[in-house]
Amino acid sequence: MTIPKNPGNLQDLFNPEAERRIYNTLAMLGYLMRLISPGTTWPSRVRQIIEECADVDPVAMGFPANWLDLSL
Repeated sequence: MTIPKNPGNLQDLFNPEAERRIYNTLAMLGYLMRLISPGTTWPSRVRQIIEECADVDPVAMGFPANWLDLSL
C-alpha cells in the first residue's frame, strides 16, 4: 500500500474555519480509515452517532453546513 504524499481530496474535507475543533480530526481519521481499510463502516457510524444524538451541535464541533454532503 502506498500512502499519498499530497492527498488533495483530504484537503477538500477540512473546514479552515474550525481550527481546534473535532470535525477536522474526524475528517482526517475517516480518510485514513478508508485508505487503510476500504470497506470500513467507521465514517458512516460516526455520521450516524452525530445525527442521532440530539444534544450534539455539529456547528459547535466545527462541522461545515454541508457536512452531510461530504464524505467524513
